[in-house]
Amino acid sequence: MPRMIKYAVVSTKWGDVLLAGKSRGLCGLLLPNGSKNDPHRRAKKHWPGAMLAGSLLQDLQGLIVRYFDGEVVDFSHVPADLSELSDFQRRVLASCKRIEYGRTVSYGEMAKAIGQPKAGRAVGAALAANPIPLVIPCHRVVGGDGEMVGFSAE
Repeated sequence: MPRMIKYAVVSTKWGDVLLAGKSRGLCGLLLPNGSKNDPHRRAKKHWPGAMLAGSLLQDLQGLIVRYFDGEVVDFSHVPADLSELSDFQRRVLASCKRIEYGRTVSYGEMAKAIGQPKAGRAVGAALAANPIPLVIPCHRVVGGDGEMVGFSAE
């Protein structure tokens, strides 16, 4: 039986951030999208059947506000539930979570780091499936030339 998903809306000066969690931790994070639409409708679209739980991951809500206020925030301790992802995707995202603030790595470097040096494209696909950007900083993985490629927050 699937675990119940609860969600929270975090208002920031850049817009609403939506968090979704299960009993094991954060399973979804939607960044502000510039829309003035109802954030609850957006949450229900992404997580059908989710229930509002304003107190969900209270510490993380505070960190999100501080991040969007321009502070450097360490999200590395935030518990995550990535049980919906494949083993390969979880390995890539675990490696990505260890990239320190202010650093970047290439898709190829990440592939080498997980022991699959020819899997740069597969790494990119795994990062595209990242359900919790910011907490798992996929934006720190760049193309071989150092340029940001392929990133989309939704």
